Amino acid sequence: MSLSLLVLAACGSGSNTESPSPGASAGESPSAEESPGTLQIAVVPKAVGFDYWTHVKAGAECAASKLDGVNVEWNGVSAETDITQQVDMLNGYINQHVDGLIYAATDSKALVSVTKNAQDAKIPVFNIDSGTDPQNVPIFATDNMALRGSW
Repeated sequence: MSLSLLVLAACGSGSNTESPSPGASAGESPSAEESPGTLQIAVVPKAVGFDYWTHVKAGAECAASKLDGVNVEWNGVSAETDITQQVDMLNGYINQHVDGLIYAATDSKALVSVTKNAQDAKIPVFNIDSGTDPQNVPIFATDNMALRGSW
């Protein structure tokens, strides 16, 4: 199954404005409701609590709801400047051996090690919105430079 479906799948026009679960952390176990065959996909934005990321969360959850056996665990730091906490959170998901990791890098250099750790653990990784330098995994983002010419 391609994890990119979670990023690219189109969902209906309904909106989901649910806030991230307070106190949720990368160390939490999957809920008891999930079957052992359920794919656990961790999706980590640059920061939670911003309108843009709320829409990304809704899209990821909508896409997962259209696929049997896929659970999205959404979690993130409260500020885009909290690089260390994002690295720790992502490494926590890697240590849990999630089935896939999708994240927006808060720092293009600092997050390279996270991607490498996930790849070493054979966990598929995708970047959304912003990636790493060097960029060694697929990234799904707007080409702002190309768009600039259309303004």
